[in-house]
Amino acid sequence: MEAVLDFMGGTSIAGDTVKLDFFEALGYFHTCYACAVAYPKDAGPVAVLRYKNGKFSFLPADPQLNADIETNLKAITGKGIPDKDPDEESGFDDGTRKAIAFNIVAYYFNNARNIGATQSLFDKYYVHRDKARIWKDISQTIQSFDLTLKKAASL
Repeated sequence: MEAVLDFMGGTSIAGDTVKLDFFEALGYFHTCYACAVAYPKDAGPVAVLRYKNGKFSFLPADPQLNADIETNLKAITGKGIPDKDPDEESGFDDGTRKAIAFNIVAYYFNNARNIGATQSLFDKYYVHRDKARIWKDISQTIQSFDLTLKKAASL
């Protein structure tokens, strides 16, 4: 067996399919690590790759995952996006921003890393006054994940 991928974080392999999980990397995204909000569909922040003939490539978009992500974002933001705790030095929320980030990252990697489509989806659902700051943080996080993938998998 030859190691062809070096990735710190959750990794699972099934046949020629590799899933890289960014859950841990997003753990403190504007919230405490253990804080979380429930949402109806499972759409973790992952990149799904295929390893074939010595190269990695992204899988085609999964329309069901896109539908699940929209369902999640609608449910999460439908409850309202809370202000961050002003009494807390960290300014954490109840897990809402992290749940949104999980779904936005999942969408990005499910859709050929299309940042324009990803921002459009974010803009559709994120309506809090800190929208610009949160998008900036999400987009910088996505750029960091892309760099990690390029280094880890030579994409």
